[in-house]
Amino acid sequence: MSRTKKRTQQVMLAGGVLAATLALGVGVWWYGMVPPLEQCASKSTAQERDQCRLGVIEQQGLEHEALKSAIGTIEEPASRDMIRLSLIAKDPAHARVLCPEVEGEKSKSMCTRILERPHLSVEAPK
Repeated sequence: MSRTKKRTQQVMLAGGVLAATLALGVGVWWYGMVPPLEQCASKSTAQERDQCRLGVIEQQGLEHEALKSAIGTIEEPASRDMIRLSLIAKDPAHARVLCPEVEGEKSKSMCTRILERPHLSVEAPK
């Protein structure tokens, strides 16, 4: 077998393995498994990265301390605050745990307003 033909087969095999791995990864994510936060770093804009990270964190259904840890792995302070505030807006019960972690001044004032309204984190009677 010629060297060129052998190299072509190796490249095709490697490409096939890569394609299968990507397809498997997408399939696993599609069928309910959550992609890691690191996958969001490949998004082209900060807004896309933040939305991806928020989606991953929400899908994981983490408790308060685990939420703090997951958010703490994100490098950008503005992104961390956006995710914290988004989670608090969706579930004000997170405010007591996540608000002390907020870094930006505007974010802190938003958290203060939420914490001053404790009735927001109380479940409605059934």
